[in-house]
Amino acid sequence: MKISRRTFIVGGASTAIIAGAALALGIPQEIGAETSSLTPYEERRRFYYSKNYVLKKRLLSWVNSYDVEVESKNIAEITQDYWTLVKYFQIKTRSGEYLGHISEVPNLWGHISEVFDENDRKIGELRQDLSQLFTNPGLYLDVLDEGKRKSAIIDQNLMSWVTHFDIYDPEHRKIIGKIEGVPSFSPRYAIGLEQDANLDRRILLSAAAMIDAISETKTDTDSGDDED
Repeated sequence: MKISRRTFIVGGASTAIIAGAALALGIPQEIGAETSSLTPYEERRRFYYSKNYVLKKRLLSWVNSYDVEVESKNIAEITQDYWTLVKYFQIKTRSGEYLGHISEVPNLWGHISEVFDENDRKIGELRQDLSQLFTNPGLYLDVLDEGKRKSAIIDQNLMSWVTHFDIYDPEHRKIIGKIEGVPSFSPRYAIGLEQDANLDRRILLSAAAMIDAISETKTDTDSGDDED
């Protein structure tokens, strides 16, 4: 039996046991996270206008949950609703202000997620582009705006030593940002945008969460193959 070299994945049952023990002992679910001392207005402003973010997956959590950090301060969270039939995530500031949600669309031909604003209006869509697999084995995401126009392409750079995705603007034909995996016990991603990039931050952070979900699914599949 071979052990997958890609990463360590904490199983759902183990995570539930650890999370239950942590709650019983009063241990906070975010380890090493700095509580935000910002006002609700400052949290909202940093969420929408910052250029650099860190998306950190919570290790001790019943469901898939992420903290959003700017300058080492938790300003927002993306948390999965456990009771829905499809994957549904709420985006909120740390003070609890609702900023929007992400809804996964069931599809046999790759992952699709729709992103909505605070008024539940659809602002964008993320689609996994499986057609690229025939020419390049990396992961590709197409970012579509509400008019179905392709506003960005997120493609994996396989030449990098770490998990690295370039965010490409097809209209102006240039790279406007990146999503890069940070070596850590729990998955985390450093996200950066160029100064002139205007990609909605909810779509940007949703893309990083989607990359994590696809990577976890692929790792689980590879681990099952290795055991055989």
